[in-house]
Amino acid sequence: MTRTESLRSSALWILLVASLIGAVWPLPGWGQATPNAKSGSGVGEGDKTIVAYVNGVPITRQELAEELIARRGKKQLELLINRKIIEQAAQKAGITVSDGEIEAELKEFMTAAGCATAREFERNVLQKRDTTLYEYKEDVIKPAILMKKLGGQRVAVTDEDLRKAFESKFGEKVQCRVILEKNKRQADAIYHEILSAAGSGDADAIAAAFLRKARTQSEPTLAANAGLIHVSRHSAWPNMEQRAFQLRDGEMSEVLQTPEGYVILLREKLLPPVAGKKFEDEKENLRKEYAEAKLRTEVPKLFKELREQAVVQDFLNNKYDIKTIMEHLGSLSPASNESRKLP
Repeated sequence: MTRTESLRSSALWILLVASLIGAVWPLPGWGQATPNAKSGSGVGEGDKTIVAYVNGVPITRQELAEELIARRGKKQLELLINRKIIEQAAQKAGITVSDGEIEAELKEFMTAAGCATAREFERNVLQKRDTTLYEYKEDVIKPAILMKKLGGQRVAVTDEDLRKAFESKFGEKVQCRVILEKNKRQADAIYHEILSAAGSGDADAIAAAFLRKARTQSEPTLAANAGLIHVSRHSAWPNMEQRAFQLRDGEMSEVLQTPEGYVILLREKLLPPVAGKKFEDEKENLRKEYAEAKLRTEVPKLFKELREQAVVQDFLNNKYDIKTIMEHLGSLSPASNESRKLP
């Protein structure tokens, strides 16, 4: 894995976990005291219950807390609950995170963002999202590392996995054009339109008609490059991969159903394996890449399980764990009341 790929992977990993737990870039200093903050001089310094005076009238810490809760409390509490769920699961598994690990992850993300120092990163990236470096470490980086370690306990990489990954990355590929449509009726209509426009049905006519439709398809990313893709072994959806390797050069497939929608393929040519690559030389890099890819799919599943297993009573958002609700309803049922009367 190259340095650039490693940085991109680190950034994507952080963003994945942040989106799972609902890290919403809170207001600076919200809900947390930033370490080593310089205290200014003022009348209220001796009274910790007072945070400010306005014309001699105090604003108390409690008043400030209630104001912040009213404005951002619900989202912040949801984030805090998710963090606690992760931290408790990590503690149960004997998993910890050191300050050094947090700083190393921060450095990776800083580099990915093109920032040389933490101060520059906070000013150019975090301040635009109304958050601080301390909050970013606590709300985003630390939970991300914990989830990565928790998920890592469930990820196993075999030699067979690595050989498939090697063939997928360095083996032969099929260069294709693809048209993707969400609606089968639309995909069928495009398929018949291409055949009709091709007229004679020879490969060149079909290819020309296919390219015209590929450039105007509804998926903008694919339309931008006329649907150009490379299909490798063990990477695409099985039916799409199988059909790509079955087709002859210049041949168009039927409409294929995939998890993302309905596709039509036009095979252009078979690309040979990358020269000079040996499995043993690439094995360890492939292990890291494959484990990262599996973690990105495993962690959302793991977090969903932890969230469902957790007993949460969120009074601010009026959310309660279903087990608690059922127990409460059971305690109010006539049958339950009658059972209490029995000797």
